[in-house]
Amino acid sequence: MSAKRRRGVRFHGPIVVAISAVSSFLAEALAEAGFLVFHVTSSDEAISYLESRSNIRWLIADLNVRGCFDGAELAHFVEKRWPDIGVVVLGIPVQPILRATRATFISTPCARPVLINRVRARLHFTVFSN
Repeated sequence: MSAKRRRGVRFHGPIVVAISAVSSFLAEALAEAGFLVFHVTSSDEAISYLESRSNIRWLIADLNVRGCFDGAELAHFVEKRWPDIGVVVLGIPVQPILRATRATFISTPCARPVLINRVRARLHFTVFSN
């Protein structure tokens, strides 16, 4: 698990990232935007991290994340156990699997700048509207 934060940038609250293919560039972009990013590699590791910290504001998970839950299952689990944590799920929607959750779904693949801007916009909207 690694934490990234760019110096001199305003910190908005930690985020757990449980992503596969898009993790490194997305984590770096969010760190540059002022978020403290903890990168994990599986749903099991994300859950363990969430259990050990009380200041997590967001979980960003790939739909096909490794571990005991896929991204949709992880979104449902986090929503029930930690209702104050926002969830963003990235992936290719094959069915309406996220309708029963408050999670934000961002369809991929899309251009990297588009993906980064969509995630940052969602996170900033919530951070600055609370």
